[in-house]
Amino acid sequence: MALEGKVAVITGGSRGIGKAIALRFASEGASVAVHYNSSEKAAENVVSEIERNGGKAICCQANVSDSKSISAVFDRVEEHFGKIDIVVASAGVLLRKPLLETSDEEFDHIFKTNVYGAFYTAREAGKRIASNSDGRIILISSTATKLMSSLESVYGASKGAVTQLAKHLAMELGSRSITVNAISPGPIDTDMLADRMASEEHRKMFQQSIALGRVGLPEEIADVALFFAKRESKLITGQELYVNGGM
Repeated sequence: MALEGKVAVITGGSRGIGKAIALRFASEGASVAVHYNSSEKAAENVVSEIERNGGKAICCQANVSDSKSISAVFDRVEEHFGKIDIVVASAGVLLRKPLLETSDEEFDHIFKTNVYGAFYTAREAGKRIASNSDGRIILISSTATKLMSSLESVYGASKGAVTQLAKHLAMELGSRSITVNAISPGPIDTDMLADRMASEEHRKMFQQSIALGRVGLPEEIADVALFFAKRESKLITGQELYVNGGM
């Protein structure tokens, strides 16, 4: 198995893309820490599924916008598994609203979750992952970093910061053989997209704007994350990979 003996921390691992990544990594032999904020039962279900299939996993609660909370997660993982090899920052929130109608509180919430969360997670990862151990840091960004939308100015800006964090941190950690990359999904069939997918108008819009004519699945993002986590990706760092069906 490609990740046998590795230990992975997945923020936002209780649902959506994070859940798919946690399950995929575990299926390849990694011991997985499934982070959640409020979805304790969902995280426990992910851990139970991993354990039923013969894998090793634990749940870890934290508010990603709180640095001490994130540090405590990494402490627990090291105490339980003895080390950390791979970190995926998947926790995030979406805001679709015109910039001129966005409140200070909404802006703060998006940036604290998406940007501060990625920063705190990546900073702990850089401190904890051992040098010259094929360490991996993977940040989940968004195709919103390159597309223009009248409703995603704040969200797109937050994810743009995540992508730039990955690129510059890759240079900072390269001498230690730790790679840092960003995955930028397009529309993915998760609960974050559920309301829009319920609309016939939005379904048609996706079909017309995506080359493959469909939204992606969380498992398809997990496949890309697995590649970045594997040894075969060791020469790839500081990159943003769009996984969106062609947009």
